[in-house]
Amino acid sequence: MVLPVKESAESTKVICIVCPKGCILEGRRDERGVTIQNGCPRGQEYAYRELQNPCRIVTTTIAVRNAALKRLPVRTSLPFPKRRIPELIDFLHTLSVEAPVRVGTVLMENLLGEPGVHLVATRTIERKSPSRETERQT
Repeated sequence: MVLPVKESAESTKVICIVCPKGCILEGRRDERGVTIQNGCPRGQEYAYRELQNPCRIVTTTIAVRNAALKRLPVRTSLPFPKRRIPELIDFLHTLSVEAPVRVGTVLMENLLGEPGVHLVATRTIERKSPSRETERQT
């Protein structure tokens, strides 16, 4: 996650999260593109990606049918473009799956056309067992 420290017309300072050091990196945008100052090579790569196209892992829940729980926790398999997260959340809240679902199951591939970004279940949810009252009626 990038935490904006200071932003001006010519530069943006961000806190790197690649390692625990939390280096402050400065990115400058000009006619030649983006240049990153400070930090290690991994931090510079992170800051460059973050300034060009910020992405985040998205976690939420979707509806699950025929289960004791009503919602299934899910996440994206890879970071998703930050500018499209509201669109993704709106889409995911229209989905529902049928129990049982196992943790790690890929429920949908290439979310909203983003290659390699899949929807993954983060909990196992079993099918709801029939109630005792239903059993007595049969």
